[in-house]
Amino acid sequence: MQYTKVAGLDHAASIRNCCVSDQPLSRPGKEWRRTGKPAARCRAEPDYSSPGKEMGAEKWSREIRMESAAASSGANWAKDRRLVRRKGSEWGRVDTVFPPPKYLLWIPKGRLGLRFGSWPYRTARMPAEIVTTVHGTFGEILQGYTFGAHGFEHFLFTAPVEELKSQARLCPHDGTAKERLGITPSDRAKALSAFELLSAELGYGATDCTIEIDSNIPVAKGYASSTADILATAQLCIRSRHPETPEPVVHALALSVARQLEYGDYLLHPGVAACAQRSHRLLTAYRTDLRWTLVGVDEGGWVRTEEFHQESPEDLGKARVYAELFAQLDTALRADDYAAAAEVASRSAELHNDRLPKKSLEDLQRIQRDLGALGVCIAHSGTLAGLIFSRHQPDHDLRVRECRSELESCGYSAETFTLKEAQR
Repeated sequence: MQYTKVAGLDHAASIRNCCVSDQPLSRPGKEWRRTGKPAARCRAEPDYSSPGKEMGAEKWSREIRMESAAASSGANWAKDRRLVRRKGSEWGRVDTVFPPPKYLLWIPKGRLGLRFGSWPYRTARMPAEIVTTVHGTFGEILQGYTFGAHGFEHFLFTAPVEELKSQARLCPHDGTAKERLGITPSDRAKALSAFELLSAELGYGATDCTIEIDSNIPVAKGYASSTADILATAQLCIRSRHPETPEPVVHALALSVARQLEYGDYLLHPGVAACAQRSHRLLTAYRTDLRWTLVGVDEGGWVRTEEFHQESPEDLGKARVYAELFAQLDTALRADDYAAAAEVASRSAELHNDRLPKKSLEDLQRIQRDLGALGVCIAHSGTLAGLIFSRHQPDHDLRVRECRSELESCGYSAETFTLKEAQR
């Protein structure tokens, strides 16, 4: 049997798992020859494209590895394989085509796969499906404006709830034909614009994918549905390209796009937050222990937030009142005074009733007195209104059940929500 010396492989010690049909090879001199030792099976090599699996060196080939990659990462992602090179203790992306011929030699006819022991590459699995989530709100605890050196400045205190959320994921199109970026449901135009704007800002090319939004937040009611969709989609744009981007950077980029599209809440803090309503700028993020339960009703219809704020008049007398309420609520939240915070919410609802009247307000105030609710919370640019209870109160569950019963006897359909809080 004649063996041919392979050019470029000068160090036998660095060659692993050579495989021939009957006996292994050795190289005592400058020529390859058959040894007299018994034949040995090839040691299995790890398949780096599918962690935890192994395959023999006799099956080491580009086709097999790519099939394994497709099975473990999804056929839609296999065509976008990339490699990573280890630098120190970290992995960084490189755009080398797999496999790099400098390090892997494939000889199909001889069924001989040769690989250096100092293999510096491993295939990078495409990141698992990325889902970004942003919670909706039950209106606002307080919303108003102050007057300062720069004129009237609008603010609000968010009331995020556990039960409502918007989730965004990216679904690649099947097939090889290029399709335009799309979104489902198709009416989420602002969320689609957020993805496109941020992609352009970051220099990304066209994406043949569909953004899929899974949201249980009702639209145009005061639950911050559009803001949640925009922020979830903007974060998805970044996370799908650079999963390791620090969270503060992701938030800053998402907000830079959101403020171009609408006025809105700051929903990227996992609890109550005070923000500049017309710029999405965070003023204060609170860590609280209010333990609020909100029993709410939807009065019907809808409110277009953008149109509503364009017609919003400002009053210097109200600005002074709102400045006082801002200070009171800030103190209550820092002290976890759940009752004082609810009182500020009630005062905000009363002040705003001349701007967007709530027909349920009188019924809510009566039930508040009868059942010992802490206050009233409304959507200042929506159709929501509800009563505030706290699990700090004795007989909390009984109060909530009786409140729902009373509201339903008045002809309302009541729902219960839990305030989402960032713990201390």
